[in-house]
Amino acid sequence: IAVTKKALKQLSDSCPWLVLRVNTEEVYRNLKELLPFVRGVLISRVELAMCMDPARVPIVTKEIMQLCSDRARVVFVASDILSSMRLNATPTRAEVSDIANASMDGADGVVLSKELSMGRFATRGLNLAKKTIHDVESQKRQLPLNWEKKTLEITHTLAAVTFAAYKAAQRNRAEAIVCLTKKGNTALLLGSFRTEVPIIAVTMSQAVLRRLRLIRGVNAMLIEEDLDIEHVLPRINDKIVRDTWLSAGDKIVFVSVSLSSLGEKASNLFTVQTLK
Repeated sequence: IAVTKKALKQLSDSCPWLVLRVNTEEVYRNLKELLPFVRGVLISRVELAMCMDPARVPIVTKEIMQLCSDRARVVFVASDILSSMRLNATPTRAEVSDIANASMDGADGVVLSKELSMGRFATRGLNLAKKTIHDVESQKRQLPLNWEKKTLEITHTLAAVTFAAYKAAQRNRAEAIVCLTKKGNTALLLGSFRTEVPIIAVTMSQAVLRRLRLIRGVNAMLIEEDLDIEHVLPRINDKIVRDTWLSAGDKIVFVSVSLSSLGEKASNLFTVQTLK
């Protein structure tokens, strides 16, 4: 994995995020050692059930979910979800439960069965999956995650700043956390807290914008490149008020961690601000 990342970085300044497929018990056993080299995980439950006791797969899935959240990694769940809708207009109860449980477990995404796309009820299946997730999300205050997030280990500056910003947003009852991110890592860490405070991630890169849309709870926005520190903050303020649900007078927590293009003054900070 390290060799692959090095080769990709040599090809492009914007190295894509690598997602590790967990499809064998060996990968599962070594996941803690592998996670530092990737930015996400795809849990293939069908393949896991073929190489371990199928009764273990639900618990293993939850363990992987928590491990990924504690280490700020995106996580996707796949297992022939809604495959029955290739031929049937309605899914099985188990398939709908799979989608709901993945959402309650904290998944960033659910990968539907390829068979669904080949059938006549593909659009109906997609809409049903969206509705199931939206129903779970609307009840998230009453339906907490199926596990508790562990206390974050502060091992580097990025973790320290984002954790403090997350706590400040809760204590100040901020309407949103707004982060300026160069590669998406700041938004990835903020999203891992699964906070009820909405997160708006602002970037200057189209490639990073696509990555940000994979992170649960993160709304991604693009601004022009090469803005200096005097102009970037007013530009973000104007764009948020114009293009989001936020209004002038709303309180936000603004986070910027080591964005080199803005100079040293913008590094490693978070502030509580009021939109103008």
